[in-house]
Amino acid sequence: MTEPGTSVVAVETGTSPGELLRFERLLSEVSSSLIDLPNRRIDEVIDQALRRIVTTLGIDRSTLLDVDPASGRFHATHSWAQPGFLPIPTTLSSRAYPWAMARFLAGQPVVYSRLADMPPEAAIDVASAASIGLLSNVSIPVLVAGKLVAILAFGSMREERAWPDELVARMRAILRRSPITGTVCSSRRSAYRKPPAAGAGAPRATWASRS
Repeated sequence: MTEPGTSVVAVETGTSPGELLRFERLLSEVSSSLIDLPNRRIDEVIDQALRRIVTTLGIDRSTLLDVDPASGRFHATHSWAQPGFLPIPTTLSSRAYPWAMARFLAGQPVVYSRLADMPPEAAIDVASAASIGLLSNVSIPVLVAGKLVAILAFGSMREERAWPDELVARMRAILRRSPITGTVCSSRRSAYRKPPAAGAGAPRATWASRS
């Protein structure tokens, strides 16, 4: 059963127990790889983790977004996508996702399988998601000391995808006890120290090459 306060739209129970177990093991392995990680390896390990999540779930893209509390903007710092898909925009304004932002600030995820089933109050968010081709999505907020610092997003652009309640609950539970919050903070400090990469403002992203 979904945890209280979780917004899950049009979710079906199509994931087998074996698939759920494999994904839980993957998240546990990712969490272990982040313990006592040197700053110089943070980007590499996060990129690898996003790639493994995408390929394990059979989705199209996974992204880590930093949240600027002053401006309310989301900055994509790391992302991994399947071949043929455009990178997520480097910067997204919370004004384009007001319904989602309200949930993130409350520590709640946004989960939907079909844009058509989103609530009426999410109309602006729906238009924004449609503009970047996002059909199905799970976005989980990362909070440190009660403050929103980042969002982990998992998306499907090829087709609509069900997100079983148990899968979402396990994602949230593992992320809560994962060292990823400390890693995100270290990554933010590192990113702010580094000069902009070529293509100023572009996220550190790994895109699978076309075959």
